[in-house]
Amino acid sequence: MKITKKTIETELKSLDITRTYRIAKICGVNLQNRNELYHWIISNAPTETVKNKAYEVAFESNRPKMVKNGFFIPSPQNRVLKTISHAKIEMTEKRGRYSKILIFGNNNIYWASPIYQHSDYNKCIAMPRTTKNEKLANTINNILIK
Repeated sequence: MKITKKTIETELKSLDITRTYRIAKICGVNLQNRNELYHWIISNAPTETVKNKAYEVAFESNRPKMVKNGFFIPSPQNRVLKTISHAKIEMTEKRGRYSKILIFGNNNIYWASPIYQHSDYNKCIAMPRTTKNEKLANTINNILIK
């Protein structure tokens, strides 16, 4: 079966995940690598609508995307995973007056200023306070403070 550019455009315009995956497979795209599929959709997108929906189709997700260093990373839904990803961002940025560490409250663990701690008006809840999360928070703080 010969696939033409017009066929690819027609299938992509449908924004149907099944049809998109089928045509991509026929064109030789590795469907296990979602980034490769995403870039294939972008390169063959006939309209701006298809380009804007490429992420949702490729990753089968309608979560908002985060752009970091040119890669598209879906934001985690779990609070612990969000805390870990936020810690990675804190590590890459220089320590400054706006940096945050994890502090313990009665029921939650918070991201707050190391100077103002609980008085920080900009603190936010990172995750619930459990023994497992406390160990994780101590480990993250040890890495961040060094």
